[in-house]
Amino acid sequence: MRTLTHAGFGQRHQQKGAVLIIGLMILLLSTLIALSSMQNSNLQEKMASNSQLANRAFQSAESASDSHLNDIMSSTNDWILTSAINQLLANGTNWPTTSVDVGDSGISTNLQVRTIAENDTTCGNSITAEENSNTIPCYLHQLTTTATVTGTNAAVSIIQGFTTR
Repeated sequence: MRTLTHAGFGQRHQQKGAVLIIGLMILLLSTLIALSSMQNSNLQEKMASNSQLANRAFQSAESASDSHLNDIMSSTNDWILTSAINQLLANGTNWPTTSVDVGDSGISTNLQVRTIAENDTTCGNSITAEENSNTIPCYLHQLTTTATVTGTNAAVSIIQGFTTR
């Protein structure tokens, strides 16, 4: 009686390990891709945080600027405007600066008012104004508002121009 034997059972073949090497290379590549995507997401999170801090600083500066400009125009806080006009008339450079509380302890906001020029404007509109019309002194001002988020490098400066009579 004859028995059938498989050709591979009786012989030992020496394996080269090519599958193991290819498997390790694929594992290494997938690890590098995972590390790269982790670093990318970390960078995106930092950029989003910086954008949010810059937006907070901008909103605070805009709020302080609008509030202070309304106070100046309604003459409830005109000491800073009077001081700026006096600096212009005295050829000074010590422009008045004040801190403004915007209701957020993490943000410091400063305002500076500079009077840039003094002009004389005529009374009336452009059609009825004549050369011998009465003139009114008019001042051109610059309001600079700077807001800084405490503990970060996020800072914004807003410059607005306005005139007073």
